Amino acid sequence: MKATFFCLLVLLLVTCKVRQVEPKQSFTSYSVAGFDSILHREKVQLVDVRTEPEYKEKAMRGAVNIDVKDSTFINKADSLLDKTIPVAVYCKGGIRSKKAAEKLSVRGYKVYNLAEGFDAWLKEGMPVK
Repeated sequence: MKATFFCLLVLLLVTCKVRQVEPKQSFTSYSVAGFDSILHREKVQLVDVRTEPEYKEKAMRGAVNIDVKDSTFINKADSLLDKTIPVAVYCKGGIRSKKAAEKLSVRGYKVYNLAEGFDAWLKEGMPVK
């Protein structure tokens, strides 16, 4: 009896798929034009989530640098940013900024993400410092 129960339990565990629940995306991604529009019509905190060398080479005007790959990213964000003001994030190609947007939105920030990244911003001839 115990062996039968054990076999059924193992069979049940093997055949059941555990579904991971994806966190709800609570940020919005924008094209270059949409992101630029947000920067001009809303008061936002602009955050460059690339590495410091990337940021120092060229960045958007008014951006602060908080490297999303740094293990202290959230601590730095919490110390530098105001949760009552939306945060606009960007990186080189859009992947790191999406990760940053996810992390920040979970912490209660309203976040706007530049979907195609800084490369697309430059390609469109948008202003930089």
